[in-house]
Formats: sequence, C-alpha cells, structure tokens
Amino acid sequence: SRRDLSVSYNKVAGIYAKLGGRENLERALGLYKKCLEMLEQLAAELGTADSSRDLSVSYNKVADIYERLGGRENLERALGLYHKDLELSEQLAAELSTVDAFDGLAVSLFKIAMHEMTPLKDKKLLLERALKIAEMLLDATQMDRYQTFVDVFTKKLQKL
Repeated sequence: SRRDLSVSYNKVAGIYAKLGGRENLERALGLYKKCLEMLEQLAAELGTADSSRDLSVSYNKVADIYERLGGRENLERALGLYHKDLELSEQLAAELSTVDAFDGLAVSLFKIAMHEMTPLKDKKLLLERALKIAEMLLDATQMDRYQTFVDVFTKKLQKL
C-alpha cells in the first residue's frame, strides 16, 4: 500500500538524518518529501484522523531537516511546515481530545516557539500555551514525559 511505502521512505530517511552531514541530510530530505507527497494524497483521499496524524508527523520531519540544513530559505520553509503541522495538530486535538493529540499539539507549539525566526512576543504566547497543555497532560497521566515538558517549557519561558 502507499502508506507502507511511505513508512519505508520514512525509515530510510531517518537513517540518513541520523548519519548527519549535509549530503545525508539532503538525501533524507528527498525521501521525507516523497513520503510527504504520498501522505498528503492519502490524507486528502481518506480524511481520517490517522491520515491527518501521519501527515502532521511528516510535515514535522521535513521541517526538522530544513532547519538542520540552515540558511534563511530553509529556515523559512521549516517554519511554514511547522505551521502546517500546528494547524493539523489543533484540528486533531479538538476532534479527538486524546493524550496523543494534545501531546502532538504541545510539541508543535514548542517547535514554532523555539524556531529562530519566530518573533519574541509570539514565542512567549506559544510557550505559555504549550505549558498549559503539558500541565493538563501531567495532571491526567502523571507520566514522566509530561513532567519533562513542564520543566523544559518553564525554563524556556523564564529565559525569554
């Protein structure tokens, strides 16, 4: 299936991304973009929460590579993709109200807040929103992951 093929592209791209170095990051980017194209088609055809979640994750992975490659153009592309991810994450959190959906939303808010091209005033608002979600998740689950989120988001807010 196309989803299985996208998972394969994703896994190989992940290996290149872990290897690092410009050449491997560019290989990873090419594979992640192929994966993204497939997932955009699947999300449009299926319209399911799972297909939207897959697409959200894919936006994030492509954005991460653009950010690692650096340079103004790549940073702008990354920020645009992080915003697409945020849009989907907000929809999923509103639709599903699950721990995973809110986790994705908190991560999306954090990535945009930490992006170097995000204006300072927006960083604060994004981090405050991410912190509220992390605190809600911690209250609901008592999971260490969300204590870490709370700690990290609080420290980042204090540094602004």
